[in-house]
Amino acid sequence: MVYRYRMRVPFGDADHAGLVYYPHIFHYFHLAYEDFFHEILEMPYQDFFELRCVGAPIVHSEAEFLRPLRHGDEIEVHAQVLRMGTKSWTWRFSIFREGDAENEPRVVGTITKVFVHMATMKSQPLEEDVRAKVEAWLAQGT
Repeated sequence: MVYRYRMRVPFGDADHAGLVYYPHIFHYFHLAYEDFFHEILEMPYQDFFELRCVGAPIVHSEAEFLRPLRHGDEIEVHAQVLRMGTKSWTWRFSIFREGDAENEPRVVGTITKVFVHMATMKSQPLEEDVRAKVEAWLAQGT
């Protein structure tokens, strides 16, 4: 199952050559991830931290830059849950420019996050209600 997040690349995200500066790619991944919380989990992203006291720091991230993105490009970030463990999950992200073929992303990457209690920073299991919503969403794709 793929979650899709659309946006336009803002002017400030481009370097002097007019290409998206690479750290912004990880920000685009995060924007899709955060939007997933709002749309699929029906939870404002900040509630995860502020009300539930759950953090999800990144323990691994990588990206492969296949073709450039530029200021003004209309893009779609595809987000997929690759693995949902007890205390972590791994997401795959692909970024497509409007008009690109479905099998020709501009950027692909993965991010693994571990769930921690915000006060202790010790790992903890993903809360059951969140897990149930993600599993229900994933089941729609089968």
